[in-house]
Amino acid sequence: MRHLFVSFTGTLGALKAGKVTESDLETGLFYFGCCREHAIDPWKEKEPCNEVLWFFRDDVEKGREVHARLVTAIEKAEAEGRCMWRQQGEHQSYEALNRLLAVNGFDPISVDFDGFFSNSYCYPGVVDRVKKAGLELEAVWR
Repeated sequence: MRHLFVSFTGTLGALKAGKVTESDLETGLFYFGCCREHAIDPWKEKEPCNEVLWFFRDDVEKGREVHARLVTAIEKAEAEGRCMWRQQGEHQSYEALNRLLAVNGFDPISVDFDGFFSNSYCYPGVVDRVKKAGLELEAVWR
C-alpha cells in the first residue's frame, strides 16, 4: 500500500521509529501541512520549530542524514507529480489534496460538511476520509 504523507513532523517521527521506509518515500504522495521552505530547510526557523532537532536531539548528525533522505524523496516526488505544497498564509485544503490524488490516479476524498473551514483539513480527518473512500493509501501524520 502506498503512503500519503500529510505531516512533515509526523513523517520525520515515523522515519525515526522505522514505521516508514525508503521504499515508502519512493512511491508516496506528499502534501504536508507546512510550506516547502520549512520542510526543505527547518534550520531557517528558530530552534523550537525545527522538528529534526526535536526527534534527533541526542544524535543531530543522524537527524541531518534522515532529513537529507527525506528531502531527496520530496524532490523526486515533486519531479514526478507526487507532491503538492500550500503557500505561506494558505491553509492546507481538501481541494488541493484532491488535485494531487487525481493526478496520481486516485478518486477524490469526499468533503461532507459545510462551513467556513470546510475546505481546510486536519490530519485525523484526512485519515478518516481516506479510509472511508476506500483508497489504497495509508495517511501518515504521526
